[in-house]
Amino acid sequence: MPLLEGQIRSCIGITEPDTASSDPTNLQTSIRREGMQYIINGRKWFTSGALHPNAKFVIVMGLSDPRPDADSHARHSMVIVPLNTPGLKIERNVAILNHLSADGHSEIA
Repeated sequence: MPLLEGQIRSCIGITEPDTASSDPTNLQTSIRREGMQYIINGRKWFTSGALHPNAKFVIVMGLSDPRPDADSHARHSMVIVPLNTPGLKIERNVAILNHLSADGHSEIA
């Protein structure tokens, strides 16, 4: 409800710095389940709005089925990750055309 009521904001982490991630089949961020938790390992950038004071979570898209024989368009998942999750780090605000957005186009690890 807080998101629907505009009290908090979300951001989305899809693109990655080391791959042509405009094609999602190239994503390298891994998502794997360990017991009741998910371990996400990777970097996202141009995560718009991550620096906004009301941003509370990022929706991360990553590779959840690494099997080589898996359908390349059905290997991914999206996970909601609170921005205060241990291990999540906003590395920097990435400039776009020499402009830094106050809300950020952030690189996140």
